[in-house]
Amino acid sequence: MLSQRDLPITAEQYTFLIQLWVRDGLSQGVLAVNTARDKTTMARLASGLESRELIVRRPSPDDARERLVFLTDKGKELMVEATALVKDILAEAQNGIDEAHLEVCRDVLRRACDNLQK
Repeated sequence: MLSQRDLPITAEQYTFLIQLWVRDGLSQGVLAVNTARDKTTMARLASGLESRELIVRRPSPDDARERLVFLTDKGKELMVEATALVKDILAEAQNGIDEAHLEVCRDVLRRACDNLQK
């Protein structure tokens, strides 16, 4: 959906970037856990986004082996557009569905994800 609307990121990249949009400066390890990706996939995603100047990776001040990831100004600008688009897509997808039903759906999906992470 994002590429169809002329945003140059995939849904997988968006799930990575939204983590930084919410809390910038996360480690690659935390990003891997939060997005249910392995470390190799996370490093590949980060490398691609860094080469496009959407993120920057810096050594952690607490542990030089750990790399913290930050959105660049270019990445922040893209996320403003992407997040607005995602909100519009969600509104369209949820049109005509009662809020109580949506909440039940969200609860079931949260539980299913929790079960898979155990």
